[in-house]
Amino acid sequence: MTLVLLRDDLMEINRALVEAESTRDGTKRAERLEQALRVSARAVEGLRKEFDLAATLAAAKDAATPYRGAIEETWEDAMLFQAFLEAESRLFRDLGLDGSTTDRLVAEIRSTHALSDWKMPDSKTVDDGLMALTRDLSGAVEQLRKERDRQATLSVVRRSFLVVGGAFVVGANALVGAATAPVTGGLSIAGAAVSAGAGGVMIDRGIPG
Repeated sequence: MTLVLLRDDLMEINRALVEAESTRDGTKRAERLEQALRVSARAVEGLRKEFDLAATLAAAKDAATPYRGAIEETWEDAMLFQAFLEAESRLFRDLGLDGSTTDRLVAEIRSTHALSDWKMPDSKTVDDGLMALTRDLSGAVEQLRKERDRQATLSVVRRSFLVVGGAFVVGANALVGAATAPVTGGLSIAGAAVSAGAGGVMIDRGIPG
């Protein structure tokens, strides 16, 4: 699963979420939620089968280790943190993410202040979590079609956004400093390490414990 596919799925999930969260039309909301569930299921399956997420997270942790001091400074200094978020936003837009999805993704990154306490899940935990999320998505489709608990369905889709978005964040920041990066948006290598860790936190929050 390529970063481009992750990006496109992430934007599609976000579009459906935005419409489901904003409409008062019950039929339209159900349609958008079902659309989001289908895309989420496809994306999560791709992460499980074609994108070694556990290995990607481990690599992100290894990449971040040399920059522990800079990472802590970025999180603790409000001005540095804001500059980091702005550079991150530019990077996502340069990689083709639309404004609405970028805004939601940056908001999720902003909320990951527990980064210093985060422990890397092992590969079995990640794989089991993705399988559990796949089951949750399948069950949510059935519940939605029976017109039951749409709020719970929305919660499952939001968790899927965290997982797919976190994988995109980790993958995007792996490009910083690499020859394949079209542009870095001013994001430093240390900033990329901060972001990769934040992406890991998002994934950990999204998969069922």
